[in-house]
Amino acid sequence: MASEVDNVLRTLTTLEKALDRLGRLNYLERKQYPQIFLAVEESLNEVKVWITENRLFSSLKMMYQPLIVFIKTLSDFICQLWDTFKPKNGKKHIDRTRKSKERQSIFKSINTMILNIDKSINSWKESKSIIAIELEKGVAEAVDGTIVKKFIDRLKNLVSQRGEKTYVFPCKSAEEYSLLVGDKSRFLSEVVGNLCNYTHSTGHKPSCNGAKKYTLCGLRKNPRKTVMKTGKQETFEIRMVRCENCGQKFSLLPSFLPREKNFDIDVIGNLCRNMFLFQLSTRGALANTALMGEGRVKSKQTIFNWIRWMGTHHPATLLTTAGVEGSGYLQEDEGFEKEPNLRTYSVVMVDPQNLLVWHADYVDHVDEKTLCSSFQKFLERVGFNILGVTKDKWKPSTYISHVEDSIFGF
Repeated sequence: MASEVDNVLRTLTTLEKALDRLGRLNYLERKQYPQIFLAVEESLNEVKVWITENRLFSSLKMMYQPLIVFIKTLSDFICQLWDTFKPKNGKKHIDRTRKSKERQSIFKSINTMILNIDKSINSWKESKSIIAIELEKGVAEAVDGTIVKKFIDRLKNLVSQRGEKTYVFPCKSAEEYSLLVGDKSRFLSEVVGNLCNYTHSTGHKPSCNGAKKYTLCGLRKNPRKTVMKTGKQETFEIRMVRCENCGQKFSLLPSFLPREKNFDIDVIGNLCRNMFLFQLSTRGALANTALMGEGRVKSKQTIFNWIRWMGTHHPATLLTTAGVEGSGYLQEDEGFEKEPNLRTYSVVMVDPQNLLVWHADYVDHVDEKTLCSSFQKFLERVGFNILGVTKDKWKPSTYISHVEDSIFGF
C-alpha cells in the first residue's frame, strides 16, 4: 500500500516539475509569475503535505480514488496553461511544434502514472466491515473538503486574469453597438448608468468599499478585432471606465463580443448548437462554418476550448447578463443518463415558449433533497419572477414550486 502513496507523490512531483519548467520558459524571475500559477503551485504543495500527514490511511481505496480524479483535473489544467502562457520580453520564444511535443511528452508520462495507480487500486478487495466503510467515507470527505473545494475556491476568480478588468453589458448587434459607442451621452445613460447591474468586486482594490460609481475615461488603447458571422474581421472601439472609489480602470465589452475570444458570439453559438442539438461531429461542424459563409474556424482545438469555456458558465448567468427575460413560466424535468457503472440524471429547466434552457444540472439522485439543492442554485442566479412547473407532476418538483412561490411572492 505504501508503494501507491509513493506513486501518487511521484506523480505530483512530475506535475510540479512541469509547472516549474513552464515558469522558467516564459518568465525572467519569479515575481513575474501570474497569480494563477502561484495558486496551482501552492495547491500541489498542500496535496503533498496532506498525503504525507495521512499515510496512516494508505490502505484505504477511497484515499486514492478522489485523489486520482483531482490529480487528473490538475494535470489537464496545467496542460492548458502551457498553451496559454506566452514568453515575456527577454525570454526566447520556442517553436510551437517543439513546445507541443514537449508538452505531450510530459503529460503523456503523467497520464500513464495515473492510469497505473488507478489500475492497481481497482484490483484491491472492497472493505466490508462497518469501521472500514466509515473510514472510507471520512477520507473521501476529507479529500473533497481539504483539497478539492479549497482549490476550486482559490481558482474561481483567477481563471481569467484579463476578465477581472472587464465588464460585459447587454448589446445585441454590432450595428447597435456602433451607434451606442459613438454617442457619449447615450452611452453614459444606457450603459454606465446601469453598470451596477453588471459589475463584480473582482478587479477592484481590497480597500474599495461601498456603492460602486464609475466615470468614462476614454477608449482602450487596443481595439477588439473579431471575426463576425459574415466571415470578415471587424474592429470595435472599447470604452473604458474608472471606479471613483479605488481608481481602477475597466473595459466595457458588449455581450456579442465574448471575453478573450477571436470570434463573434453568434459564430460560437451556431457551431455549438450544431454539435449539441443536431449531433454534428467536430469535423462536420468545422465544414459547416465554411459552407454557411461564417467565420472560418480552422482548428478542432478552438472548438474544444469553446465547449470547455461554455461549460464554466451557468445558463441563467449567461442569459441574464445578456439581458434576456424569462416568460414567467418554466418547465422542469429530469431524465436518466446511461453511463458505465453509474446511475446519473440530467435535471433541466426550460422556458416552453422559446425553448431556452435556463438551468441544467447533473446529479446522482432525483430525490427531494437533491432536486431542491439543484434548483436553489438556479434561484440564486435569476432576478425575475418564475413559476416552476414539472412535466410529470411529482412531489419533489411540486415542492420546488412552493419554494419558488415563497421566494418570489406568488
